Amino acid sequence: MRVGKPLILVVDDVEENLNTISEILRRNDFDVMVAASGNVALKLLERRKPDLILLDIMMPEMDGYTVASIIQRRQEWQDIPIIFLSALTDVDAKVKGFEVGGVDYITKPFMEKEVIVRINTHLELSWLRKSLEHTINQLREANQAKNEFLRIISHDLRSPLASMANLGELLQQDSVASDPQTVKESGKMLAEVAHQLLTMVNDLLNITKMESGQFTLDLAHVNIVDIALRSIGLMQMSASAKNIKLVTEFSAQRIPALLDSAKIGQVINNLLSNAIKFTEPGGTVTLRIEDRGDWILLEVSDTGIGIPEELLPHLFEKFGPHQRLGTQGEQGTGLGMPIVKGFVELHGGRIQVKSQEGRGTTFTIMLPKRLPMTETETEQERHYGTHPRS
Repeated sequence: MRVGKPLILVVDDVEENLNTISEILRRNDFDVMVAASGNVALKLLERRKPDLILLDIMMPEMDGYTVASIIQRRQEWQDIPIIFLSALTDVDAKVKGFEVGGVDYITKPFMEKEVIVRINTHLELSWLRKSLEHTINQLREANQAKNEFLRIISHDLRSPLASMANLGELLQQDSVASDPQTVKESGKMLAEVAHQLLTMVNDLLNITKMESGQFTLDLAHVNIVDIALRSIGLMQMSASAKNIKLVTEFSAQRIPALLDSAKIGQVINNLLSNAIKFTEPGGTVTLRIEDRGDWILLEVSDTGIGIPEELLPHLFEKFGPHQRLGTQGEQGTGLGMPIVKGFVELHGGRIQVKSQEGRGTTFTIMLPKRLPMTETETEQERHYGTHPRS
């Protein structure tokens, strides 16, 4: 599919030929770059990539075959169709042109209709090839996602379900049912497993909705400190189980904002859960919130094992190479961080991460107290799918 005028690079050492072919191209609604030598052509390619190249063969200093060979050696240029221009008509000259990467051959003197038909044909073939490659990449990614979903269902979901079944059977035994302490401990374990399972299912549903564009924000005027305290309460059991200290630092006990409470709650939950997972027993996880005027700073830091530098660029990728086991073998779906980033950006916010192996990790989020007002309220609601409530 064409976007704007196709750009054609014409390379010929004869000024008359450059003028003639340029006039033909402009008359037929093409943008044109011209080069009077191979060296100039290569310099132009460094600055701007054309959709197609018309390349003269017989040029001083560097002939067209050499120019084409250099272009083919550069990966970012290999997909540019090259049509040779020459007065040579012998078969060997044409074969050599194809061997060095040419896709077609136009013989001088030029006939306008032939030039335009050949150019359009190879532009269409090029665009179709790129479209096919894009589709193949999408299918490859979709297949990888499918395999990851199957892995989650067959392993990550299966394990907690099996644990729940075993606990249920255990609670039915008379010796267990008659011991209140055992029942209490088993019930606690059952709740933890159910919470783990629910988190996995929610991650799968959230990432699916996010990628299909079905997410909307249910905005309301809330106190983000209240949201944070609820998350701290939810994570306290996991932290205590690893002897990890949860610390809160709030600049005020009330920081009002227009937010989707459930989604920001999940952002905080995911970050705290992640911090606990990768912090050794005896460590500390800190949740800090500051009122920054029109913005809210939300920061989760830990004293954990940190993230290797090579994994940081992939941290927010779905099923990315960043997936690792926690300090006590804890597993995740690999979807928590993409969901965090997605929810933050839905609110018009931004997220950054800093980490050092063995020294801990800090996630810093900047949230606007309300969505950016670059559009009218009506346009904004249409764009974001938001439903503000007072």
